[in-house]
Amino acid sequence: MTWRPDVQNGAEGMAYLLASHLGGQNLIGGIGSMDNANGMSGEQIIMQCGLIDMAEYIARGAEISEHAPACESIRNVGPGGSFMTEELTIERMRSDEFFDSRHFDLSGAYEPYAPGICEKAHREADPLVAAFRSRVPERVVEAVKSYFRGKYRDAAVAQRPGRAAP
Repeated sequence: MTWRPDVQNGAEGMAYLLASHLGGQNLIGGIGSMDNANGMSGEQIIMQCGLIDMAEYIARGAEISEHAPACESIRNVGPGGSFMTEELTIERMRSDEFFDSRHFDLSGAYEPYAPGICEKAHREADPLVAAFRSRVPERVVEAVKSYFRGKYRDAAVAQRPGRAAP
């Protein structure tokens, strides 16, 4: 369901974006596409920017050599231990070793009234949409709107029982 901002949508978008990024693309199209690209969503664009951040993070890879400080941390905590209060976790939990994106709420919903991803995207999209100014001349915009307004009105009249389009 490409129009629903849910886990499946995120997984499909992430797979597409990760493949694009790992393939070396420097231009990714379709960001914000909804309903099989029949529509666009400002919120979807913002959420997918977060997924691009995630794809870039994953593509960088992680240090897992025996010499990494994390191996020593694992030995120190031991089986059944808690890594949440371990010194290395606290020291690095906000570093670039952990995924971060301004487009996602990574508080784990522990902050009071933490917004969900859709709400956060909506808060960011509204001002962007409100501030948008088309580079298309206003007379052209109005001519296109007028043309389609007439087309839709004619189609609606034609669909009424007993009526024909003018």
